[in-house]
Amino acid sequence: MPLGDVAREHFSKEGVYYIDLWPVSGLFLTVVSPNVANQIHANPEISMERPSLLPRFFKPICGGPSMFDLREKDWKPWRAIFSRGFSADHVLSLVPGMVDETIVYCETLRSRAVEKAMFYLDLTTLRFTVDVIGKTILCVMSVISIAKPKLICEQECTPGGSIWLQHLGGLYDESDPVASSQC
Repeated sequence: MPLGDVAREHFSKEGVYYIDLWPVSGLFLTVVSPNVANQIHANPEISMERPSLLPRFFKPICGGPSMFDLREKDWKPWRAIFSRGFSADHVLSLVPGMVDETIVYCETLRSRAVEKAMFYLDLTTLRFTVDVIGKTILCVMSVISIAKPKLICEQECTPGGSIWLQHLGGLYDESDPVASSQC
């Protein structure tokens, strides 16, 4: 049964319920009421709290605490440092690069469709995401690019790219012929 149906049939009055995804993940509080969501958002003690799952998820990627999983008092000084990077003018200046990467992603999907061979959409999309982040935030090209040769990569994964994929969910498996044909 879809979660939306569960919410409507069993929790429409309360507007919240827990989902226990053990052993895959921890307990999730699901909010389906705008009133409850507003109450949570209005309470800084709750709204600024990071889920306990975040440090465990980001540690393999970031190597330790990061702005994604720090508590408010720890990340607030960093916000002042990085806030200029999120100004409207700066973000708008990044749009052409994002569009370029999106065009490459669309071309990649079209070529895969023409091939009529099975491929992992997750893997291709992950590479696209890392390419956009690399180009817009880090001003470098990705090590797991989906595109033709760029600054530091070809369409094949470099060892660094394979490590990224392993850390970001284990999507890359050298023994899998579909995945290895993409990487």
